[in-house]
Amino acid sequence: GWIDSPAAFAATVALMGTGQLRAVAADPAAQVDLVPVDEVSERIVAATIGPPAASESGAPEILHAVAGRAGQVSVEQCRATILDFFTRHRAGRGPQLRHLGPVGLGFALREALHQELPVRAAALLHGLRGRPRQRAALLAAAERLALVNRSFAYFTHHSFDFRSSRPLAPDFDGGAYL
Repeated sequence: GWIDSPAAFAATVALMGTGQLRAVAADPAAQVDLVPVDEVSERIVAATIGPPAASESGAPEILHAVAGRAGQVSVEQCRATILDFFTRHRAGRGPQLRHLGPVGLGFALREALHQELPVRAAALLHGLRGRPRQRAALLAAAERLALVNRSFAYFTHHSFDFRSSRPLAPDFDGGAYL
């Protein structure tokens, strides 16, 4: 399904690519299950026009589409692909990723140094210069960046072996899709 959230993958990509997200809480070896929304939509349409599906017990069948182990990409591959793309197709300041690593004291220090303190210092400066709107925007940005790492960390530290009731094509390449 589509997750419209500031902590969803597309927001993480945009924040990382524009240089706002500089510290990412993640295990580089963790696998991410990315599924094109058109693949999910195709399965929804097929389920609505086909005969009603029921499980062996007669209860309605829950259908889902995932990439599964074969189509997953590592967090490290996501990082490399995002940085490469936004380096070639600059948006904003371009990627400024300084650290990608697991949650812990080391990450907290790097997140504070590379992300939290610079944004809060800029907000303080705008406040001192009598620019309340810019100050508020920066403080909101600081919260949004922290939210990404708090909300998405569970999924960037674990690999999942989802089984699809409607598998993607065997030649689906998660890396190419990314």
